[in-house]
Amino acid sequence: MRTKCVQCGLCAVTCPEDAIALVPRLSLAPEAKQPQVVNEAVIFNCTRCGKPLGTEKMIGNMLTRLAGHSMFAEPGSLDAV
Repeated sequence: MRTKCVQCGLCAVTCPEDAIALVPRLSLAPEAKQPQVVNEAVIFNCTRCGKPLGTEKMIGNMLTRLAGHSMFAEPGSLDAV
């Protein structure tokens, strides 16, 4: 369990495959306190009012799922969404 790990290194030393490595990741340098973008997504705006609605990926996934539904099977039926 990673939640119980105390960084003793015993697992890394005893791993027969040498698949475990403990690497320090805590940085106390001033640069580490600066905000940085970790993930950025393109925003999809509402087709009626123009307000942000969600990410393009989320809307694409939703439209793909709706296309498989019988109510939206006809061509052009997803245009209103």
